[in-house]
Amino acid sequence: LVWQFPNSSSVTKILRNHFVTSSYNVIRRKRYHSLILSSFSHASFHHLAINLYAYLTFGRSVKQVLQHQGIGVWSFVISAAIFGNIVFLAFDRGQGSCVGLSGVTLALLAFDALVYPTKELRLFVSFIPITLPAYYLFLGLVGFSVLGILGAAGGSNVAHSTHLGGLVFGFLFYKAFKRGWPRRWNYRLRKAYRAMKGIV
Repeated sequence: LVWQFPNSSSVTKILRNHFVTSSYNVIRRKRYHSLILSSFSHASFHHLAINLYAYLTFGRSVKQVLQHQGIGVWSFVISAAIFGNIVFLAFDRGQGSCVGLSGVTLALLAFDALVYPTKELRLFVSFIPITLPAYYLFLGLVGFSVLGILGAAGGSNVAHSTHLGGLVFGFLFYKAFKRGWPRRWNYRLRKAYRAMKGIV
């Protein structure tokens, strides 16, 4: 919401340099931190409200599932943010930019939908309420994102590639989760941290 400051302000300059994912920031200027910070940057209250609602809706459910393997939800969130924004850069032609938590919220939705595929979710399409199983919503969003990347759906100001990146991350994380990989990675990281702490 700080984006509402005048364009000439120093605040806007900081936001553009550090809170936006773009080829210029990440590749040319090597501001890799923007891959994470841009996910917590929103251009409008409406944008922020939708993402917060989605995060609270799916984040709580995913957090409970991850806790059973000793995994913090923040590791999921940060990884999803980075992955989604890298996918954006892969499809971007060097002209666009991306902000927002949508990649993360869709990663949470994808993971939750694969864990609980029959869970019924309600959404509004042109103010018409529609209820459908979570798995079908996941598939529908994947299809819509692909169409968006091809220019056949949604507006030009929608980062469809980031959305697809989030959905793919949620799918891949679910597959790894089923095999117990995140739990093993988490154990090894903790073990390495304790070892390094002991040396220091």
